[in-house]
Amino acid sequence: MNLFTRQQPEPDLDDESSVNGERDITPVNKGVRLQNSLTNWAIIGSCCLFAGLGLYKYYAGMYQKYDEKAAPPVDQSRTVSVKLPPLVVPPPEPVPPAAPAPSMPPMTPPASQGAPAVAGGQPPVKTQAQLLMERRLKPGLRFTPDAGRGGGGPADSLQLASAGTVSDAAAAIGTPAQPGAFKASRAYLLPDPSMIMPKGTVIPCIVRPAIDTTLPGIVDCIVAEDVRGADQKVPLLDAGTICTGEQGGGIARGQKRVGMIWSRCRGPAPGHVMIDLDSPAADSLGRIGIPGQVNNHFWDRFGAAIALSLISDVGPYLVATRQGGGNNNTTIAFPNLAGPQEVMTEVLRSTINIPPTITVPQGAQVLIYLNQDLDFRDVYELKRAR
Repeated sequence: MNLFTRQQPEPDLDDESSVNGERDITPVNKGVRLQNSLTNWAIIGSCCLFAGLGLYKYYAGMYQKYDEKAAPPVDQSRTVSVKLPPLVVPPPEPVPPAAPAPSMPPMTPPASQGAPAVAGGQPPVKTQAQLLMERRLKPGLRFTPDAGRGGGGPADSLQLASAGTVSDAAAAIGTPAQPGAFKASRAYLLPDPSMIMPKGTVIPCIVRPAIDTTLPGIVDCIVAEDVRGADQKVPLLDAGTICTGEQGGGIARGQKRVGMIWSRCRGPAPGHVMIDLDSPAADSLGRIGIPGQVNNHFWDRFGAAIALSLISDVGPYLVATRQGGGNNNTTIAFPNLAGPQEVMTEVLRSTINIPPTITVPQGAQVLIYLNQDLDFRDVYELKRAR
């Protein structure tokens, strides 16, 4: 018999939805709320711990710096006495007697340029004006139009008239300086700047035919604009002047530019003024040579050899595979390889030396780089306008 009875909770009379004797919801969320509170306290404790460690390290470093500054400096140097032996100066060596200076021959002054001619059939001495005119009109760099045609003659390659001077100057760069006589280039004036086109002038020109370096041939171009004299006052080459030249072909492997020499120009009607050029061609940026599309003839050089190699190797392989009947242990034998190898060698020998070909389209813009001064005084004359 129970003396104490558990008091039942009184139902809420205000709640109209409650029913007398209905069971309440089991409080299962109490454990979750307890776990969340423990996690929050653990996070807060960790943050406090890290904050304390950071403050400790910060203040410990500050105290250490303060102690280092407050501590008196310690003198770690020490004095060591070392006794060195006395310095002994050796006696000076005897000076040999000086050799006598060699006697120099007296210097003779150079002969004057205006000295009279020596008797006995010698040619007359040219005047100063004639020497200046020859030096001004003489070309220093000359190309031959037969360059690149092959052969052993001097006309088969580009020649430099001043090659000896260039080589001597290049060789003198690596040698030590030697005392020598004073040399100076004398300045001179152009006789008629309006009628002379100086060396180094560029003439814009448009190529009329297409260029193919398979064979050497003649090319021509039309001057695109008027070209004036040294003082840029008088037009000496009118627009429409036709310039002719030659390209020698014979392009070497790795070469990507066509070498060309312009020989002369012929002016339009009614004057038909003609003048020799002997000057190289350049591209629009002034680089010697004309760029174009390069054809290395790869399949012409190696196509036959590759085909022979495939025929000589694939044929025995297919025959051996057919005879093996699908067996994995098929043995391929090449009983005679000397014959195909000799044939391929002969084919390569005849086709490997095919030179590349460069083609330049029609209408390409080129420059004629003058290699010498052009004098128009014999064909033109200036008159005062009325």
